[in-house]
Amino acid sequence: MTSLGSRQREQPGWNPSFILHGQMHHRIGSLLPDPGDAARFCQVFFVDQELQNRLQWTAGLNEILLQELQAVLHDCNSYVRSLKSAVDLLRSDSQLQRAKVVINPDARPSGEHVRRFNLPECSEVGILTDLHAFGRPDLFLTMTCNPKWPEILAELLPGQTAVDRPDITARVFELKKKAFLNRLKSLFGDTLARVCSLEYQKRGLPHVHALLWLANKLKPDQYDAVISAEIPDPVADADLHQLVAENMLHGPCGQQLNSAAASMEKGRCSKRYPRKFLAATKVEEDGYPHYCRRSVEMGGFTVTKLAKLRGGQRVMFTFDNRWVVPYCPALLREFRCHLNVEICATVRAIKYVVKYITKGSDMAAYQIRKESAAAANASADSATEGPLAIAGPSTSIGTAAAVAATSAKRRKIDEIDEYLLSSPFSSIGGVGLVVV
Repeated sequence: MTSLGSRQREQPGWNPSFILHGQMHHRIGSLLPDPGDAARFCQVFFVDQELQNRLQWTAGLNEILLQELQAVLHDCNSYVRSLKSAVDLLRSDSQLQRAKVVINPDARPSGEHVRRFNLPECSEVGILTDLHAFGRPDLFLTMTCNPKWPEILAELLPGQTAVDRPDITARVFELKKKAFLNRLKSLFGDTLARVCSLEYQKRGLPHVHALLWLANKLKPDQYDAVISAEIPDPVADADLHQLVAENMLHGPCGQQLNSAAASMEKGRCSKRYPRKFLAATKVEEDGYPHYCRRSVEMGGFTVTKLAKLRGGQRVMFTFDNRWVVPYCPALLREFRCHLNVEICATVRAIKYVVKYITKGSDMAAYQIRKESAAAANASADSATEGPLAIAGPSTSIGTAAAVAATSAKRRKIDEIDEYLLSSPFSSIGGVGLVVV
């Protein structure tokens, strides 16, 4: 039904081998042949005279043997049986002649992973196009809004915080975001491609993700010149030391320190903190560079600050380089906020990065049901069978809450799942959409 697609690599001279470069894939065309063209591959299942179409592909085919092979496919191949069933149904039912195939982004077979059956978005298709054209990206950057930016604090009234003024916060972040994206070109040079994604967190503070394909690829011996994962010298560079202490320290987390931290999943930190001490940066098999993180004995520095530990108690905790989120010193000095910078060293790191940057904002699932006249008179909560399901972004917490309330009498629901599905549309997010 498909053919093998790949990038063939030829070497000069005699070629005794068939060498494939990159990832193999299946190539499939349209479901119907162009006018005047013979049906090929899976197209033969959508046209009449399937066997005759197969015989036209090349001369000298054994019609009897081909007919037997075709019968085996129809009887034993589950994909062919499903396809033929759909074709026969379309031909027999005149009302389905104008039917459309609609991909349901919420449908997922029982037991399958949540990220396997997803509706691809145009941004994901665009990134895959960039990957095919330019290869792996070089840098993955995330800049988060800082509610303590002077531009925000200067406009607040006494007693106000950044969350109280979504208009100011959204406008300042939009200006910072534009300056940040413009700065990337002057800092890292020409880029072959750039993909950005803006996301508003539930607590209201936005952040922007960016993938960069550089014209001049970074080499391993250049990583330390671009990215640091260490606490700066508090004497030689007091300003950068304070910025790292305020914005670029993770945790603390862990079973012994704070098992209730937001990054904890199944008893361990999902962000892999604390990291290991390393005397030099190196690239491991997991696809990410393991940056230089020196201990105090190796010449590294520490910072002591108030932190939340087990039981919610706040005590003075000493952070070392194991807790530092990788950053670019030049960008951190200029934008003075949480600004994570990572290098995509190998293709294995792309899967996580692409999915992370295209996952989009939180969505809520809701449902609209048609009420019959009799049921509407008997009970306002009753509905006819055959619900019309619609999925889309929630406009308020009340949308999902109302659905949960009306459907609670008809089925057993998980209130926690219902709450997680409802996504509040934050005031900063609303202003941000207007500003953009």
